[in-house]
Amino acid sequence: MVLSANDVFKAADDIVTRSVVGETQLVSVSGERHNPQQIFALNETGAYVWTRLDGDTALGTICDALTDDFEVSPEEAWQDLGELLKSLSEAGLVTVVEADAPHS
Repeated sequence: MVLSANDVFKAADDIVTRSVVGETQLVSVSGERHNPQQIFALNETGAYVWTRLDGDTALGTICDALTDDFEVSPEEAWQDLGELLKSLSEAGLVTVVEADAPHS
């Protein structure tokens, strides 16, 4: 998956989150993906990113926040962000709102 700093993603509307022992879990509550046995687990960094997939925030902004808040290099933040978004996209948990257009 090739990403741009201007890409914007949005979490799917039918996903609920729950916290279990410090882990954030994503569960689909409707539609074709609904399966209570299928849970997508996020670590602390993944949960941090998930809360920013609001349909308005550009990936570049999320990457900058990751480098500041988790004290990682921009390259490491971008790589981790790309891997997470690939997994979330393949699971149908996020969609691209508008790719490569100016956003905040």
